[in-house]
Amino acid sequence: MSEARGRREKLGKHTSSYKMGSQNFDESYPLLASKSSMQEDSTAIVSATPAVEHASIMLSDRVHTKVYRKRWYMLAVFCFVAFCQGLLWNTWSPLGDAMYIAFGWTSDFIAFSLAMCSVGIVLCSFPIMYLIERKDLRVGTVLAVVFLLICVIIWNIAHVTHAKGVFALGCFFTGLSSSLALVGPTLLSVLWFPVAERTTATAFAAMSPHFGIGLGFIIGPIISGVKITAYELEHSANISDDRRLEIQNGLKHVVYFDTILAVLCFILVVAYFPARPLLPPSVVQTKPRTEYWLGLKQTSKNVQFWILNMAFNVANGTFNAWLPMLSVLLSTSLFLDETVGDWMGFVAMMSGCIGSVLIAMVIDRHKRLTKRALLIMSVSSVLLYALLGLIQWGYIRFSDEVALTAMLYILVIGISICMNGGVPLYFELGCEITYPVPEGLSAAYITVLNDVFGLIFYTIFFIPGLDDGDTWTTGACLIACILSFPMLLLLKEKFSRLDEEATAIEEKDVDS
Repeated sequence: MSEARGRREKLGKHTSSYKMGSQNFDESYPLLASKSSMQEDSTAIVSATPAVEHASIMLSDRVHTKVYRKRWYMLAVFCFVAFCQGLLWNTWSPLGDAMYIAFGWTSDFIAFSLAMCSVGIVLCSFPIMYLIERKDLRVGTVLAVVFLLICVIIWNIAHVTHAKGVFALGCFFTGLSSSLALVGPTLLSVLWFPVAERTTATAFAAMSPHFGIGLGFIIGPIISGVKITAYELEHSANISDDRRLEIQNGLKHVVYFDTILAVLCFILVVAYFPARPLLPPSVVQTKPRTEYWLGLKQTSKNVQFWILNMAFNVANGTFNAWLPMLSVLLSTSLFLDETVGDWMGFVAMMSGCIGSVLIAMVIDRHKRLTKRALLIMSVSSVLLYALLGLIQWGYIRFSDEVALTAMLYILVIGISICMNGGVPLYFELGCEITYPVPEGLSAAYITVLNDVFGLIFYTIFFIPGLDDGDTWTTGACLIACILSFPMLLLLKEKFSRLDEEATAIEEKDVDS
């Protein structure tokens, strides 16, 4: 013990940047440093001790950890920003009928506008992760809320000029902003939360945009104050100018509401959103991460990560594109009122968000059961999609519309819980498999592929000759879930971060 203590004292004068006490901590030093950023300190360690392999052990012994109460504030602000991004993303799908009567914009254009959001996410996810890697999480979050402001400014212009191209450009900026909400949750949780809370924090952050998407099904129609009847939709050419102007004004109110939310997000982030805590919440947060470009290379060659990536995104990417279109799809395939689809989408998304958090809380206590939980949710989603498809294709019939609606609620809610319940589990397991690659970089890979499958789904809408009832959409989701299951079976669980954290704690306990 005395020999080890002597080595640590000798090492201490060469590694002052690692001193985590409140008086000596260098706040500019990154808690999630890349290997390149630690090269200088590593040189000092090598010169200070004859045995390099002891350096990391002695370094971990010197690390002081602290769990801050303000981690919940940080999570709340991030969740609110992500919620607003999801709400703006799903602002216009539930208002498709109103936009058709007001501006003549069809459901195909709504699908195109959602595809523009996905294009923004695909293009911006890796650059914003690079920016966060080079700077910090605060810089990336500020940029995201600036994109959100640009989006609502463009939408205000579009609803004055009635220009489709301008409106689609605003949707593109929504996607640019939303990339942070999708790549940031794992990074936020590893920066601010201890191991026992990490999956739960990821679940809250990752589900916030989905919560906004869910509320988008009802908030837009309520704020607009416009209810489009089936008769008006069928005879849209005969709508009076006064009624058309009333609908246009209602849609403007939705834009004004979105503008208020975007401004509030900007104020909250600029006012107080620190880049990192003064002390790390756990030892593994101080471990060096792989440099960005090397991390890209390593991740792209990680076979197990790509198995996980495909298993998640083939099914979930299709689901995320399918659910916002639910109200339109049910009205065309089962002739239900669009309001029924809006409320069904809202309840399903809320249930999925709540289910995701509850599942994450359970997995936080049993992390090594992650794959087993994912397999159960995968099988359940296949069965639920199959039942929904049989109803839409006419193999299962209901004489009572109330019974039909109730069954649809059960099926869609079940699908949403299975799909959203796996989101934080896949993200956290992906970070474990790719560690020590930065967590946000792994999330960026998952996010980009998720939206690629969403783009493929929206592209199918423009293929001529598809059925008018759009029942192919449920079949596509069913096939996607079936394809993802064998890939999940091939996945080998790996808990690199968790094992290193446990080892560091054991070494610290033995030394003390």
